[in-house]
Amino acid sequence: MDRVKHALRVKRAGHGGTLDRTGVVTATRDVLVTREALLAAIALRMGEQDQVPPMYSAIKQDGVRLYRRARAGEEVERAPRKIRVDRLALVAFEPPRFTLEIACSKGTYVRSLVADLGSDVGAGAHLCALRRTVSGRFSIAQAVTLAQVESSTPVPLVSLTAATDLPSITIPVDKERHARNGVQFTLAQLGAENLLQFQMLDPAGSLLAIVHAEDGHVVYDRVFHPVTSA
Repeated sequence: MDRVKHALRVKRAGHGGTLDRTGVVTATRDVLVTREALLAAIALRMGEQDQVPPMYSAIKQDGVRLYRRARAGEEVERAPRKIRVDRLALVAFEPPRFTLEIACSKGTYVRSLVADLGSDVGAGAHLCALRRTVSGRFSIAQAVTLAQVESSTPVPLVSLTAATDLPSITIPVDKERHARNGVQFTLAQLGAENLLQFQMLDPAGSLLAIVHAEDGHVVYDRVFHPVTSA
């Protein structure tokens, strides 16, 4: 085992820190951290759990973003939130750094999760880098670079209808104008009685609206009007 020094980087002392590498080192300590100890801490952070959001977050409290309070030097109580960690795998262990693969629920603060793991092993830890590889049904394998977008070669983009990943109902020609104007059809009129949320397509197959069901009627979440040339 190597004796390594872990630096806890925070903007200010206490729990109101940035929990990432942009903060200021406020404390260092010599600790012995083994792979086994870290794996044991990781195992305890799996599944559903409560997580206290960091002060440096966009959550509003009393109408004010927490990060604004933090920048003003304030520290306030934050109610814990339910999160879920489905996968937490140790990819690399190179003290004083380690790399994780995480699959988690919406609303999870990875900075806080890393800081909690550091506390669990008695060392303190902060986030150095974060790379999102999957979001919903999209993965980084589908991504294109800015250079590709700016090039003259056409780039295959995900269509609006594919992006929503919702069931589709095609609107008849005689109902298209009414749909674009927000007429509230019944689900029975569209043959969508068993759908909770779906996309409406115009007769040409283009995305017309995203809607959800409420009391047997269609409620419009978003209507897309056709692009007209100037």
